Amino acid sequence: MPRENRKRGKKHKNKPEEPEQQLYIAQDHENPHQDGIEPDVNAASARNALEAPFGLLDPDLKAYFKTVDDQLKDWQDEKVVNVDTEVDANEERRMFFVAALSEMNGKELQLASDPECSPVLERMIYSMDDFVRRVFADSLAGSWLSLITNRFASHVCQTLFALAGDTIGRESRGIFPSTSNAPEKGELLSLTRLVLDACDDVLPELLTLMRDPFGSHVLRTLLILLAPPKNLSSSLGQRHAPAASSKKSTSWKARRGPMKAILPDQFANSTVPKPEIVEFTMLAKKFLDRLRSILDGNEVRALAMDKVASPVLQIFIELEASLKESDRPSSLMDHLLAGLISESDFETDKSSFVSALLVDVASSHISESILSHSSTRTFSRIWKRWIVHDLPQLVTHPVANFVVAKGILRLSKDELTDTITRLESVWKKILKFSRFGVLLNVIERCGQLNSQEDVIIETICSLYEIRTAEDRRLFVPCILRLQTLTVCPLFKNVLSVHGISVARNTTKTKHEFEAPHLQQKNVIDPLGPKTQGSLILQSILRMHEPYIHIVLDSLHSLPAAGLLALACNPTSSRIFDSIFESPTVPIRSRKKIITSFLGQFHLLVDDRIGSRVADRFWDAADPYLKEKIARSLLPHEQFLAGSHFGRFFTKNLGLTLLKRNIDHWKATRSKQYKPVTSANAIPTVPEDVPNTKTLKRKPEEDEIDTLFNAIVKKKVRGVASLDQAHNLADSKSSTADLDLAVLKAIKDAPRDLKASKK
Repeated sequence: MPRENRKRGKKHKNKPEEPEQQLYIAQDHENPHQDGIEPDVNAASARNALEAPFGLLDPDLKAYFKTVDDQLKDWQDEKVVNVDTEVDANEERRMFFVAALSEMNGKELQLASDPECSPVLERMIYSMDDFVRRVFADSLAGSWLSLITNRFASHVCQTLFALAGDTIGRESRGIFPSTSNAPEKGELLSLTRLVLDACDDVLPELLTLMRDPFGSHVLRTLLILLAPPKNLSSSLGQRHAPAASSKKSTSWKARRGPMKAILPDQFANSTVPKPEIVEFTMLAKKFLDRLRSILDGNEVRALAMDKVASPVLQIFIELEASLKESDRPSSLMDHLLAGLISESDFETDKSSFVSALLVDVASSHISESILSHSSTRTFSRIWKRWIVHDLPQLVTHPVANFVVAKGILRLSKDELTDTITRLESVWKKILKFSRFGVLLNVIERCGQLNSQEDVIIETICSLYEIRTAEDRRLFVPCILRLQTLTVCPLFKNVLSVHGISVARNTTKTKHEFEAPHLQQKNVIDPLGPKTQGSLILQSILRMHEPYIHIVLDSLHSLPAAGLLALACNPTSSRIFDSIFESPTVPIRSRKKIITSFLGQFHLLVDDRIGSRVADRFWDAADPYLKEKIARSLLPHEQFLAGSHFGRFFTKNLGLTLLKRNIDHWKATRSKQYKPVTSANAIPTVPEDVPNTKTLKRKPEEDEIDTLFNAIVKKKVRGVASLDQAHNLADSKSSTADLDLAVLKAIKDAPRDLKASKK
């Protein structure tokens, strides 16, 4: 082939012509009107109605609220520093917030249903006062069902109902904000009345909202608002409580940053409990009656297995138990237990549905609520029929072990003894699959009932192969790491605590153990303290004597550096908190723990975690022990002054006053001391130490007062008491002598006293 006809590059044979066909197809889609095909206008309008049920927003308005969101984030993160000192920062924020509210006026429904602006509204609700919240809720009135079932507006409604409790509580106490007189706008209802009207709109669609993926979490928040505070508010912090938000929603809000008020609230520090509103309690019961009237047993059990409806049903179970209606026939709990409450014959066959309820991921939370809130009679029947015979299988199940652990906390003494006996063969399997919740609750229940404590302690020792008295010295290191002495032979020769190995006959210098928080950085310790091990030790410390001494004696046998490392670890430091919180730990043991840190307090307070433990030690120490701690820190005063964490601890010490006036220092510390009572309280102040209660600060005296007191004492010498001295001074002769003595003392006083006082 001639050179001029050659082409560079690879040869492509049999080139397909599909791109041209794809091009033609794309052109057809770009021009839908060709060939007489008309677009489906109804489908497009239906899609817009679902995405924006209240209309589309202006792009400029959306851009404005995007800047509002950014500004609120900066203020909530406290990153903004006001450069203009003439303008108050709070006033500037208030003006900005009022401007944003004015732009929002009349467009609340569109903003709430917009995917970009609805998070901005949520952030703004936190900064609204009572009056603005009432205005905002009034603008949403009449459209609650559409808002609650909308993907984006439902979160706005949920935030509004969650924060409405504070405003409603103040309204119930007669605290209302001042409102402007605007007769053309009509009467503004209270937030209590607005919530009641919203519930009237929601009540007919109760079952639909329970199954709606967007409306169920709003319904949960609304029920928590209506329910009496003593019944549901305390359960919200528990592990499997019916939280108003899902884990996905919580994580999304965490990525959005913290949400809090940017303006100061005059009621922020109020500790007044939420009052029980009669209308809300009656309305909550009305919701419960409505649900029971429209559902039969099969439908209730179907809702329990539903991932969306089961959290709402869990709240209804707790509400029913709080109203004392769970033991009635045809109650929600009776339907879920397959008629266990209403049946007369206890020996009937057990239902397979309840067995499935224990092991299902979604419905197991309802099982925990049933075990926690059922009556004692109903609980005993549930435990005997569905749990006790399958106990070895349930405690090792990945889901059912949480249900069993919750039920263990309600066992009687006989049931607890039978349970421990049945678990003897599966304890090793429980620890193998890390089902520590069962073990923790067994220890807790043994301590609460003061029963089977010796059995559970011996069981723990056998599980971790702690047999001899010498091995029990290492009880805390073994349990804290959830390792046996056989697996960790290191424990037999050294006392390794949090990556710092300390031999029993150690030759390490004092400098090597300084600043443990600095040594622990960039250190990967495969045998470090475990959270479950720390919880086991804390549970044992809440038991009774002498069973708690296995932990206390093991701590006393550790070297000083080992205790220091325990106190500076965020996991193991909680053990010391339990020592001072448990009422069964004797005061002698608490004092021994504190004295074991003498000489190393400057290292303890020079740590982020250790300084918190040192504060706990200082608050629990009596005046005599505080003096010993303060005197041990006198040589390290300069070290503490330069420490980032230690300088805060030195504010409570008063080392300067200690060196100047020891009596005054003791008197001030005795006033701050609050004695801690325990089951075995003993006096901690030695007999040779004077009683600190009699040490009071004496008023300062000048030279004239000193001379006056000296004359009085000379005149009343030989008088038995101070009362007799006053009686002597009341006589006429004594009065004359006393006046002469005072005049003589004033005359003999040096003239430069006034100048020295100035």
